[in-house]
Amino acid sequence: MKSFAMALTCSFFCGVISLSAFAYGSDYNYKGVKYDELRFPHFIVYYDKSVSESYANKLGDMGERFYMDITEEFNLVRNEFWTWDNRAKIFVAKDKDAFKASFSCPAWSAACVDYARKEVFTYPDQANFDTILAHELTHIIFYEYIGNITVPLWFNEGVAVYIQENKADTKWFGNNFFVYLQRVIKDNQYIPFEEILGINAAGIDAKGNSYVNTFYIQAYSMVNFLVKKYGHDGFAYFLYKLRDSGDFKAAMMSSFEGLDTP
Repeated sequence: MKSFAMALTCSFFCGVISLSAFAYGSDYNYKGVKYDELRFPHFIVYYDKSVSESYANKLGDMGERFYMDITEEFNLVRNEFWTWDNRAKIFVAKDKDAFKASFSCPAWSAACVDYARKEVFTYPDQANFDTILAHELTHIIFYEYIGNITVPLWFNEGVAVYIQENKADTKWFGNNFFVYLQRVIKDNQYIPFEEILGINAAGIDAKGNSYVNTFYIQAYSMVNFLVKKYGHDGFAYFLYKLRDSGDFKAAMMSSFEGLDTP
């Protein structure tokens, strides 16, 4: 009954309509590069002319699926529909080199996102891309839900990894999650708790790939712990309290009984 009610709620508030795409035109200019364009109910895919239309179609269909799935996971219903001029945008560069040259993304990344403008930037033919898209769309939907509230980087990324691992068909970490986590602990290569609580985006961008991977693993494990201990409803309640209060620590203290907050 709960899932049926949630489906009805999301169908109304997410603005769900026909999922068919249509070509809108070509020569869309973004920072001097021309892109072809496909429009979906909640997304516009801008793709380099060397990228196939079938690939752009696949990304748009994938985005439509995640739009519903991510919203349903923790009842992240927002006030504005992603329709017409408010649709999210996915920009697909020619390749990794063009991605790095055209978009202001970290060199180590496979994609990045502009939360406020609802824009995702990436490049084609990446393995497990559904995990990447689910991750980036979670960032947009999460910030659209909580509003202009500052949260720690570990929480922001931990939520995105949690949802990608639960909603994408392929898995970034999958069964290797606990193996990797056990290895970094055994080898004393884990990030100290106090450090992971305080690190910000600028700090992590300056680190190497090994540190970044460890950070994402640990952030995921921290969010996963909260969801497992307090349940989906408890975690969703925390997000509601966070949006209502605007205070991350206060929302944790009022939502997670028995949890010591730093």
